[in-house]
Amino acid sequence: MKKIVTRALLGAGLVMSISFTFFAGASSQSHDELVNRIQNKLAYSLGSVQLDNRSELSQTLFDLDSVWGLVDTLTKSTAIVSTTAQEKIYKALEAIEHALKTLQKDWGSQERKQQAAAQVKALEKAQKGLKVGIFDTTTTRDLKNALDIAIESFLIHLKNS
Repeated sequence: MKKIVTRALLGAGLVMSISFTFFAGASSQSHDELVNRIQNKLAYSLGSVQLDNRSELSQTLFDLDSVWGLVDTLTKSTAIVSTTAQEKIYKALEAIEHALKTLQKDWGSQERKQQAAAQVKALEKAQKGLKVGIFDTTTTRDLKNALDIAIESFLIHLKNS
């Protein structure tokens, strides 16, 4: 419980600090900081989730939701994220979100293994989409790399459980 409360407070603090950064006046430095926060948030959330624990999955979905907000803030505050890149990033986030929601459901062990295998395929497809996407700026390349690493660690986590 303490871990969940700590993560919730960290997530809320992160969103508030980013909101303040953009309302106080964004600069190119702010974009780099925002990308770093997205990378850290993804790595922390997907690297620590226990796939058989519903409350952990719920917390990770909450964290992922704040990542959606951060990506939206980044794309709205700058013209350097192309529409094509944005679509690829959103598809990758959707694949992660769908996998987490699917794993939240309660199945028997055999059915759960089949569902996990289906999620592995969906995440691998999203990862391939990231590899062939157009990421022509430092910001979009950094976002792509953050998602790629997050999906890779999540896939390893899924395959090992």
